[in-house]
Amino acid sequence: MTENPGNDSITEEPFENNLSRCKREKEVLLEAAGVILKHTSFEESAKEIFEFCKGITGAQSGYVALLSDDGSENEVLFLDSGGRPCTVDPNLPMPIRGLREIAYRENRTVYENDFEESEWQNFMPKGHVTLRNVLFGPLVLNGQSVGLIGLANKPSDFTNRDASIVGALGELAAIALEKSHRTEELRRTKTELELYTSFLRHDLRNDLQLVLANLEESQLHTMKTENQALKDSITRSINAADRMIRVLKAMKSQKFDWEGNLVTGVELIAKQAEDSYQNLTVSVDCAESVKKEKALGGSLMTLVLDNIFRNAAQHAGPEPHVDVRITRSGDSIRIDCVDDGSGIPPDKQASLFERGNGESLGGLGLYLSKKLVEAYDGSLTLVQNQYPDWGAAFRIELPIRK
Repeated sequence: MTENPGNDSITEEPFENNLSRCKREKEVLLEAAGVILKHTSFEESAKEIFEFCKGITGAQSGYVALLSDDGSENEVLFLDSGGRPCTVDPNLPMPIRGLREIAYRENRTVYENDFEESEWQNFMPKGHVTLRNVLFGPLVLNGQSVGLIGLANKPSDFTNRDASIVGALGELAAIALEKSHRTEELRRTKTELELYTSFLRHDLRNDLQLVLANLEESQLHTMKTENQALKDSITRSINAADRMIRVLKAMKSQKFDWEGNLVTGVELIAKQAEDSYQNLTVSVDCAESVKKEKALGGSLMTLVLDNIFRNAAQHAGPEPHVDVRITRSGDSIRIDCVDDGSGIPPDKQASLFERGNGESLGGLGLYLSKKLVEAYDGSLTLVQNQYPDWGAAFRIELPIRK
């Protein structure tokens, strides 16, 4: 049995061969890194990385396996016999023993070039494909081997250099596995959040409808009162409850894929805003160069735009208009929302996006909107100095989805 102490075999070949091999190894590692970005499924990434391992070492057969939850077995994802006969029942367990047990236990790449005459042959079940030589490269996460890349039947002997490159590719496969775990966790979390917010929207909307009905009844009973402060308080409460119901309705009516059809999505939100806020009009102008582009973002981006439209409806005069201009800026999509009101006063601009500033122009809505856009590596800024003949102007920039 041989382990991998380093690239001490690099000088055993002619200089030209070494140079060519170094170049190929670099290319393989770069291509394997790209595979991780390309796939969300670990099995798809593992298959391509396995093919890189076969190609760079010359191995003719092998497999990729993950360690079972209890740590007692190899759970094979896929196996390539290299066209050699194998009559072993595929449902038989593959216990952690022999040479692969060493790879798992010691977190290192190991190989054996005289496998048929070695002690490890005794661990093989009857009918197993003939193995001239074998190499096992572990997938190590957080200092623990969680899987193996197994290679076999290289026409010549495996070398320390083979072990080194397979070890590096095993590290990339481990990263792909971690990525797939994280992706699945995010998917489950997203599903749970969507379910939770669905229930929350339902309960809040029902409660707000009840509050609104009670407030309207109270308003009827106080029509003849001379207490103007009480009347004003009830009116403000009705308006607030009505606004919250519209917000919940906007959250429920997200019927487009933000990352798929950005322009159609913005036009839909603009139409919903016109329906929700009295006398508000919104126009959307999009440059031809961005109509087919996709931007990073999520369904909650609906609320960012709705918040900007609502601010215009409340503060840009009796018949407010918002002009939405969608353009491209480098590797980003730029969405400028410009209204025809009086604009944000200079003394309010510095604190507009601060949390809990207490100003009706900003407050928690713009603070959360900014944080949400920044979560997608974008930005939300006030740019009304670039539109001197208009009122408030907000700019949303989001990276183009590659």
